[in-house]
Amino acid sequence: MEDTIKEIKSRVDIVNLINEYVPLTKGGKNYKGLCPFHKENTPSFMVSPELQIFKCFGCDKGGDSIRFVQEIEGLEFRQALEFLAGKAGVALKTSAFTRSPDEMKAKKILELNSLAAEYFQYILKNHKFGKKALAYLKDRDIKDAAIDIYKIGYAPNSWDGLIRFLLKRGYDISLIAASGLVVPKDNNKGFYDRFRGRLIIPLRNERGEVVGFSGRSLGASEPKYLNSPETLVFKKERFLYNLDLARSEIKKKKEAILVEGYFDAITPFQEGFKNVVASLGTSLTSGQLSLLKRFTDTLIIFYDTDTAGIEASKRALNLAQSAGMDVKVGILSDAFKDPDEAVRKDKMYFGKALESAASVYDFYFEYAKKRHNVKDALEKKKAADFLLPIISEITHTVHKAHYIKELADLLDVSEETIVQSLKKYGTNFGAGRSYSLEKKVSSPKISSQEYILALILSSPKELAQKTLYKLSSDDFTQEIANAVFVKLKDYLLSKERFLLRNFCLKLSPHENELVEKLHLMELPVLGFLEEDEAYLEKEIKKIFDIINKETLRRKMREVSYLLKQAEKRSDKRLVSELQEEFLRLSKKVTK
Repeated sequence: MEDTIKEIKSRVDIVNLINEYVPLTKGGKNYKGLCPFHKENTPSFMVSPELQIFKCFGCDKGGDSIRFVQEIEGLEFRQALEFLAGKAGVALKTSAFTRSPDEMKAKKILELNSLAAEYFQYILKNHKFGKKALAYLKDRDIKDAAIDIYKIGYAPNSWDGLIRFLLKRGYDISLIAASGLVVPKDNNKGFYDRFRGRLIIPLRNERGEVVGFSGRSLGASEPKYLNSPETLVFKKERFLYNLDLARSEIKKKKEAILVEGYFDAITPFQEGFKNVVASLGTSLTSGQLSLLKRFTDTLIIFYDTDTAGIEASKRALNLAQSAGMDVKVGILSDAFKDPDEAVRKDKMYFGKALESAASVYDFYFEYAKKRHNVKDALEKKKAADFLLPIISEITHTVHKAHYIKELADLLDVSEETIVQSLKKYGTNFGAGRSYSLEKKVSSPKISSQEYILALILSSPKELAQKTLYKLSSDDFTQEIANAVFVKLKDYLLSKERFLLRNFCLKLSPHENELVEKLHLMELPVLGFLEEDEAYLEKEIKKIFDIINKETLRRKMREVSYLLKQAEKRSDKRLVSELQEEFLRLSKKVTK
């Protein structure tokens, strides 16, 4: 099968293929055009003849020729492959589509899960065991229509009720075990039902397939929620609850509401807020964001209002921003603990809270207010230490002035005091200064670490090697960028001729994704390469100096932290050494 796919892709040039749908123009080593998957006026759609891939920097769609046909024609993988095989003149054998054992097993697990969901719902709606669960749902104002839409059910307090039901339907116990619905007994002699005496919420993927379950305790049993383990069909890192129902509305409204729990999604959805999804807990993942970005680049985070929820909002906000999303944060009054309660008690209020979702900086101010009592001198200092570096990142003068005044008012100090305090932070914080490259093609912001990698990848081998020798892993705080740097350095040390497609074979999927992105971005400096290679070298030196200073500033922050700890312990010798080290680093920064 793999050989057949390779042959088809080798015979169909992706530039010629896409040019049939989108007029492309050459721009440097790549081609560009208006994206066929979203409305835009400035080209953000790039095609690489070298790697035979495409990527849109506007809507984030990308892939190879098969993926393009799937997206543009709305076809399944097999249909897209048949479509391209016809173009390439390659005869496809029926046996080429034989499913692997894991694919066959996954298909069976999905069938089994669907049947289990029917079993749980039947118990809820038709059996006396389900009466307590129905009363619980009524108390939470869950409507009958929502129970049907979400296929909510109930697992009776039986050790083997579900096992017996599934065995009678002809399913093998090994498959039932692989689904995660049962747990092996301590003596490994048999299994028992994982979910017992719990309200059951089926977990459906973005295609509406039941991939797992969550059981909600109706009494004092712990844990409150018991979830399916990861299986062939259920990966928590790439799962968003309610995406199957919300995806069309998310596309329509061009934004998604992100909440924590099941009922934080179910209640708003049944009351008309149709673009809501849940991350299931407080740890949003990059995989969940990648999934969400297929439908929107705009996110409104509406996590719980307790301390854990606020901390989770902060982490989710940072992660979503790093993924290039536009983010706002919904802030509820202390009268409501979560979106579920807010909608049930005051639907109109929740709608207004949604409309007035806070900007990133407003959220951080609210976060600081809730976390620190600024009437206390020490707490005031902690609030300042938290907010000052955030304000220092604002580049627009008027925007920055607004938050300087906000912080001055919050801390009850003069604006001049805030301005003076900001000076020690310089202009850069985080994992690297962001660059919004001025160019005719729309591209996302990239960090200085990613930018220098992009320049190295586009440089002649000698210049690339010379640049890599000057850098070290310490200069790359971004995990994926660091991994690419290490592998690129090793690859360029070899005598092998540098071919990007060969280098990509040595990378992990995440590393490959970054390299492809950097390869497809149109860097303005490369336009001068043919006329003056020295211009490229000058640009590399400029970015190298910036990265070097970023590394030094990061070390200064580390030394500063250690210095505070040493002072607390009254370790005079260490304090003296650290002061000298801090002075040495600051001199290097100001050179």
